[in-house]
Amino acid sequence: MLQGARKRTAMTLVELLVVMAIIVIFTAMTAAFYPANQADRELSRFSNTVQSALLSARNRAKAERLPTGIRFYADPNSPTKVGSVVLIQKPAPLDGLSFGGVGVTETPANSGVFLVTFATPLVSGTGDKILTIGDYIVLNTGEMARFSGNVGTNQMQLDNLNTNTGFVSKLQANPQGYKIYRGAIDLSGDTPFELSNIIEILNNGTAGSLTSAPISLAVSGAFDVIFNPDGSLNNSTSEVYLHLHNFEAFIGTSPSYSDGDFSRDAILAVRKMSGSIGVYEVGQPIDFANPNDIIKHNPNLFAKDPRNKGI
Repeated sequence: MLQGARKRTAMTLVELLVVMAIIVIFTAMTAAFYPANQADRELSRFSNTVQSALLSARNRAKAERLPTGIRFYADPNSPTKVGSVVLIQKPAPLDGLSFGGVGVTETPANSGVFLVTFATPLVSGTGDKILTIGDYIVLNTGEMARFSGNVGTNQMQLDNLNTNTGFVSKLQANPQGYKIYRGAIDLSGDTPFELSNIIEILNNGTAGSLTSAPISLAVSGAFDVIFNPDGSLNNSTSEVYLHLHNFEAFIGTSPSYSDGDFSRDAILAVRKMSGSIGVYEVGQPIDFANPNDIIKHNPNLFAKDPRNKGI
């Protein structure tokens, strides 16, 4: 009777080498794709975070019936990118019937400088200014003037007042016939979101530029995205675009960076009328050496086309 073949309990050297080779190949593939996958995940996470924060501000504006949004402060070390963010809100307008009558004087005489004197002190009990430079006073008849300075505890200076409109005489005739619209203030303690370690926010303005009006991060030091109670944008004449830039995944040659890889970047767009928010791929052309020339530099181009879908 033949003895049965011995059962093999170990791998041969060739089989072991094959398995090791397969493991090495898969490890190399994983290592090659890991940075890209990590960059994609961080871009997705951060874009969702910013989008959610803006949606939350828009919902708060609707709920509280006050313009609410997010203020993006420039990084002091790199003024074209965002360094910090805060939640902001425009206080309710002040009505002349409740805030009290005012007096208007030209000081000194014939100087063209007009001061508005309020019956109510312009500093709250906690020391906060009730009115600040940039606030507007609007008469019931439609005339408008901007406050350009604080004078004392109950006076504000008017900015470049055109006396031909009859502003002074109309306010003097009806010292309670006005409303004051105040600028947005920081809501202390309310941080809408934390910034990313590898994704930076660039303000591309409305024309695809880092410095284009009406919102300029590099020039003004901050820009606001504010929503009206109806959901539309409050402080911009057109759409707002934010460039979410992954500076770790990006490879390009200074100063134009037109040869760079922007596949790990995205454009976050906020529509003017609807206030809707979407995330889109970066458009072409790109040339940071010519940021004000939309023929050469327009990363918002894809996001601007309403036929294109977000990512």
